[in-house]
Amino acid sequence: GDVLRQCGRTDEVRVSTDLLMVNPNKGFKWHQDNQNGPITPEEGIRFWITMDETPKDYGAPVYLKRSHENTAVDPQAVFVDIEAEGLEDFRDERLEFRTKPGDMLIWHPKTIHKIDGPSDGIWTSYRR
Repeated sequence: GDVLRQCGRTDEVRVSTDLLMVNPNKGFKWHQDNQNGPITPEEGIRFWITMDETPKDYGAPVYLKRSHENTAVDPQAVFVDIEAEGLEDFRDERLEFRTKPGDMLIWHPKTIHKIDGPSDGIWTSYRR
């Protein structure tokens, strides 16, 4: 909690949504997170704590650097076509994270990101 408080530059953190996701089948295509609860995206922060190591060939989260600054995608939209007009400045600057157990990623709710799963939907030995 204190790490999130510091990153959010706030006196307190209130959890508005929690989600336990276990190996999301074929992954999630490009999207931004919708902000639940009575807070705006500018007041929100997202985080992920990994439980397993990212497999070598898939599963690494990929973020479009600075994409939370875009004005092309409606803040209420979820899925994003990164080839859409207005995203030219963001689509080529990608950050990929090969996470290990216990790693924490923190991002702005409007940051456009994806996770590619295995084509067959089976996450090798990491199935729980």
